[in-house]
Amino acid sequence: MHSSQEMTAKIEKCLQCPTCLEPIQATPLFPTGLHCNVCQKKFPVVDGVIDFKEGHEKEKDANSLIQRVIGTNDGRQRDYWQNDGCYRNYAHPVVEKFALQRLSYLAKLFPFEKIKSALDVGCGNGFSTYYMKKYVQEVWGLDSSSAMLSHHPLRGEGMLLIADARSIPFNDKTFDLVYGWEALHHISNPREVLLEMIRVSKRYLLIIEPNPVNIAQFLFAIVDREHRWVFRYRLSKMRLMLRNCNLKILAVKSGGWIFPNKTPLWLSSFLQKIPYESSFGISNWILAEKSENE
Repeated sequence: MHSSQEMTAKIEKCLQCPTCLEPIQATPLFPTGLHCNVCQKKFPVVDGVIDFKEGHEKEKDANSLIQRVIGTNDGRQRDYWQNDGCYRNYAHPVVEKFALQRLSYLAKLFPFEKIKSALDVGCGNGFSTYYMKKYVQEVWGLDSSSAMLSHHPLRGEGMLLIADARSIPFNDKTFDLVYGWEALHHISNPREVLLEMIRVSKRYLLIIEPNPVNIAQFLFAIVDREHRWVFRYRLSKMRLMLRNCNLKILAVKSGGWIFPNKTPLWLSSFLQKIPYESSFGISNWILAEKSENE
């Protein structure tokens, strides 16, 4: 838990107003709210979560006939995540196995010792933030859903934001690492989010998305229309997406077998013993680095 003085220093160092893009100045309103001295916009802070979303969300819903009838769009995604779904919390033993196995694998390939700060984009109910803190000292979380953030285990620490990932309220080059665990497939135009993630990163980006080659992910994307965009995330398409954002690809992998919200506890122990890396695993991930001229 950070003191009010420590959080004031962090806010003035890294946050920017999503309306006028000027640095946020902490005022006597904190810890109940923040105030932009330039455009006079006020941002409430409730239970340690800073709300930058109110009045700033970009309305860019897909309105084609196909999207309305069988697909999804940003409006449906917002409604989907504001509904309190049946998601396991960070302390569930299957979630813990999933997260620690993933991070243990990443630690063999990624220089976590170089990472002092990270931003979790699309952090949801928080296990991707909570377990990352075992490897990175300072981790902020951002999500557009207040319902999901209400279950976040770190919501009292003042380092969570309700915000639109297409307009991330941080200054340029704030974090050593910016990452998203299965977040982009819920966004109509992922390039917008990627460019914002690149902007606030000093160096590294880590993107993890469901693998449509995995039969369970493939079938789920057919059955659940809010997951139809999973089909965009074949590894070859992910690689092209990041290269088109002028990123240098450092590692490309597929793997994992445990679904954190669905796998039964008894089955997770067996799946944990299967070799993690596989082209048919449940997730694709790419580690990338910003170009030197960024």
